Amino acid sequence: MSKGMHRFIEARIQEAQSRGELDNLPGKGQPLPEDEASSLPEEQRAEALLLRVTGAAEEVALLKDLAELRERFDRLPPGDERRELREVIRAKAVRLSLMFERAGKFLTARSVLERADQ
Repeated sequence: MSKGMHRFIEARIQEAQSRGELDNLPGKGQPLPEDEASSLPEEQRAEALLLRVTGAAEEVALLKDLAELRERFDRLPPGDERRELREVIRAKAVRLSLMFERAGKFLTARSVLERADQ
């Protein structure tokens, strides 16, 4: 992780501390539990932690897949192949929407489905 990123993270932590947002966290004063990502090299650990915070790896993979399928869909002329691909996109969008809803990301889920219907 770069020094700039370290400074950014440290600044965000200090801002949260000054607002009292970290005062009543569960386990305050106790050692942190061992994290399975701690054995990874720093760059891979940062990526794993980012995926954990921003969404499951499966969600990220599905988002990438949907973007690629949508680009392919946009290039196809009207016809059977385009209709079939629309159904594939719709099914994947519904799956992603359900994943988002389980994680409490309702607005994102709705936008995924709206995009699939266009």
